[in-house]
Amino acid sequence: RADEEAAARRAEQAQRAAVRRIAAEAEAIEAARAAGAARQKEEARRKQEEARQAEEARRREAARREAAARKEAEAGNEAAVNARASGGEAAPPGSGEGERAGSPEDRAAGQKVAALSPTPAGEAGGRCPKGMVYIPAGPFKIGSAVNDPMRNFAERALADVDVPAFCIDRYEYGAYKRVPTTGVTWYRAKELCEKRGRRLCTEEEWEKACKGPRNYRFPYGNVFDPEACNTEDAMGNDRPLAPGATFGKCRSGYGVYDLSGNVAEWTASKFQAGLSDRTMKGGAANRPDWDTRCATRGNRPPNARDKYLGFRCCADPR
Repeated sequence: RADEEAAARRAEQAQRAAVRRIAAEAEAIEAARAAGAARQKEEARRKQEEARQAEEARRREAARREAAARKEAEAGNEAAVNARASGGEAAPPGSGEGERAGSPEDRAAGQKVAALSPTPAGEAGGRCPKGMVYIPAGPFKIGSAVNDPMRNFAERALADVDVPAFCIDRYEYGAYKRVPTTGVTWYRAKELCEKRGRRLCTEEEWEKACKGPRNYRFPYGNVFDPEACNTEDAMGNDRPLAPGATFGKCRSGYGVYDLSGNVAEWTASKFQAGLSDRTMKGGAANRPDWDTRCATRGNRPPNARDKYLGFRCCADPR
């Protein structure tokens, strides 16, 4: 019997040893799995940090290139706007009305504008105030086709819309010989237009002026050209803001400049029924091809401000 008890004890000890060995192996497997997961997590974190640093470097470089062009606007753009608001838009070079000397770069931009800008239809006949372009009454195709590969979810379905005749600023507000006015709320933009006897454009007016008589996707045609307007360049880099008509090709068939890129523009129209958000149009100097088409629309609360958000004014013809 003693032999049987000894054999039983040895069997029990062997069983316990096997259980401990299995448990140790399981712990080793779990530790290896945890270590692998930790390595994967660390690798993902490292890649995320590298991507963040690369994005920061890209933005710093874009900000550096933008700084010179934006210096005046950031130093007192609003004061300059208020000084001009009661006197109307600056007159073309040589008129002697409201012209400011500016920097050599500004004067060169103004000469370029004068060379590129024909007399807008209707302005010579007195139908529109100075500095505005006459857009004739008639239908145009608003929105985009549902199969347009650049279409975003917020765009209106392609449809014929009849728009009465109107006048629209040839350049973005404040952009004659200088960078446009930015960083103003929708309320302030509305007020500045009204001080000049004008108003914010409706979305329909804005888009018709952009698409021109031929209903182009971009002001200059149907195919995106990264050098035509002040948008992201061909490498996807942001550009600094620019004075009106710096990009001479960025002109709609009606003769309106910078409706694609440079700064996005407030409109009078609500973005959606039941929301206070207002519609923005045109994209900006930091936006890609799809977001600088005439049909693209965005939205912001009316009290929002942004360094890439400006406006232009419209008016009823005389």
